[in-house]
This record gives sequence, structure tokens and C-alpha cells, in this order.
Amino acid sequence: MANLIKTVFLNKKLFLKRLIFFSSVFLFVFIFALTFYLIFKKHNDGEIVSKKNKFLYLLIRWNNGLGFSILKGKFTAICTTQSIFIILQILILNLCKNTSEIISLSMIISGGVFNFFQRILSKQKQVLDYFCFGFFEFPIFNVADVFITIGIVGFTICEIVKLIKMSNV
Repeated sequence: MANLIKTVFLNKKLFLKRLIFFSSVFLFVFIFALTFYLIFKKHNDGEIVSKKNKFLYLLIRWNNGLGFSILKGKFTAICTTQSIFIILQILILNLCKNTSEIISLSMIISGGVFNFFQRILSKQKQVLDYFCFGFFEFPIFNVADVFITIGIVGFTICEIVKLIKMSNV
């Protein structure tokens, strides 16, 4: 145990990488929990909160599916799939070298973890979605979904830049 602690603190890059990851995850999960609390506490399922803004408004809905209603109503399959993806992302995180990749994966992992625990802990066994685009037909989503999407885009950009740099060498 002492060797493990010594290794983590002596290897400054590894320590910094983990500090960035855990700090990011803590901040992101706090943001998700706060938005969930503020919306869930004040509004009911199916309630349209404000449609004054035609671009984006709040429509409260419980979602029993995975992204775009994949595996709708299949609780065990959803939880298994989410667990596998979270574990894979954590394994990929160990290969990351730069801060942008770490933060992108932190966004994906924290969004997945929040949705996973919300599904497990809610009495509905579902995830609360509440953002809705008003100008075209699009699935309702939540803040964790936004972070997952931004994280995927960010990580993809990091990988493309890495490939471009490797091809130029």
C-alpha cells in the first residue's frame, strides 16, 4: 500500500492526470445533480415549463430507454450496457496523455455514471429528461446527455488531431 501511494505521488504526471479527472467528474456530477434537483423538485412528468423560447424549452419526461430510446423498457439490458461503456471509457482513460482527452472522457464518464445511478436509484427506474428543441422534432434530453455528447465530440477531435500530427511526422 505504501508503494502504491509513493508511486502515485512521485509520478507527477499520473497524479496530475488523476487530479484533473476526479476534479472534472466531481464538478460535472455536481452540475447534473443540481439541475436534476432544481427541475425535479418544481415540476411534474409531462409538464411543459416554458415554451416562450421557440428554440429550446423545458418538457419534463421520464425516459425508460437508452440514447434515442434504444432498449426502451429493458432495465437490465440498459444497466448492463451502461456499465460496460463506463468501464470501457475508464480503461481508455488510462491511455490518455493530454488534458483535452482527459476532460472529454471525464464528461462522457460522469454523464454516463449520473444517468446510470439516476436510473438505478429513481423509483421509476428511468432517467429524467427535460430539454426539448422547439424548432424541429428531436428527442428530449438532460444535462448529462449534453455532457456525454460534448465529450464524444471533444474526444473525436482530439483523436483526429492526433492522427493528423502522426501523419505529418
